[in-house]
This record gives sequence, C-alpha cells and structure tokens, in this order.
Amino acid sequence: MDMAGSESGDGMKNSKLQVGESETKKLINKIPRQVTELCEKKPATNKRTARINMIIDLEKKLEEEKKLESMKKLEEEKKLEEEQKKLESMMKLKEEKKLESMKKLEEDTKLEEEKKLKSMKRLEEDKELEEIVKRDIRNWIIRDFCYDAKLTYDRDSTDFCNPEEMQRLKGYAQMAIDVFNKRQVFFSVVIFLFMLNDY
Repeated sequence: MDMAGSESGDGMKNSKLQVGESETKKLINKIPRQVTELCEKKPATNKRTARINMIIDLEKKLEEEKKLESMKKLEEEKKLEEEQKKLESMMKLKEEKKLESMKKLEEDTKLEEEKKLKSMKRLEEDKELEEIVKRDIRNWIIRDFCYDAKLTYDRDSTDFCNPEEMQRLKGYAQMAIDVFNKRQVFFSVVIFLFMLNDY
C-alpha cells in the first residue's frame, strides 16, 4: 500500500515537472516571436520618438528665439530710451544756450542803448557848454574892448588893447581851452582869433 502510494506521489511530481517544463518551453519558444514583433514595431516607435524629440527641439528653439527676441526688443527699447534722454538733454542744452544768447543780446542791446544815450547826453552837454563858452567869451570881449575906458589906441602898434586886458583875455581863453580839453572837445585857437577879429 505504501509503495503504491509512493509510486502514485512520484507520478504526480513527474507530471508537474513535465507541465512546468512544457510551460518553460512555450515561453522560450515565444521569446523569438516577441523579439520579432518588437523588431517590427521598433521603426515605428523610433519614428514616433524622433517626431516627439523634433517637436520638443522645435519648442525649445522657438522658446529660445522668443527669449532672444524679447531680450533684443528690451535692449532696443533701452537704447531708444537712452537716445531719447540724450536728445532731450541736447535740446535742453540748446534751449538754455539760446536763452542765454538772447539774454546776452538783450543785455548788450541795453548796454549799447545806454552808451548811446550817454553819448547823446554828453554831446548835448558839450554843445551847451560850447555855446556858454562862446557867449561868455563874446560877452567878455564886448565888455573888455567895447566898454572899458582903459583901452588905448596906438596908431603904430598892432595891439588894440592894453597889456593887462590882453593878459586877462588870455586867461579866459586858457580857461575855455581847459574846459574843452576836459570834455574831449577840440577847441581851435584859430576860431578864437577869428572871433577876436570879428570884434
């Protein structure tokens, strides 16, 4: 009985081993077929992967181009802003120079007008002084030569007045010349002599 049972147990073990070996063989036989299928599917897989990689590369390239374009645009805007500031600064400087030039021109014109007015005033004063001096000299001559009882007449002499009166007249003449010299007005002795001859 035991021996029979033992034989029966061994048979079952052998049967299981045979089944296991059969499955293993099936799996082994299946491997080449799977490899073949994988080899057949590989080109398609590679093509899909390549396409995905190409899309990724294009996206990266596009993103990089956008980034570069953005940086370039930012740089151009910065450069344009700097040029605008420089232009504004130049315009401001130009305007300041223009205002300064106008102010200087106005000051020069005002100064020139003042000089002109002073010159005209001085000419008027000199003219008035000249008239006063002429009038005073005329009055002195008339008074000293026409109404002075001390005048002497010598038929043989070229002098027509006494020495004291002539000396006093010379003093008046020198005074008039000094006044004209101070005012930078030319006074001719010849005119004075002509005036003497007139009287």
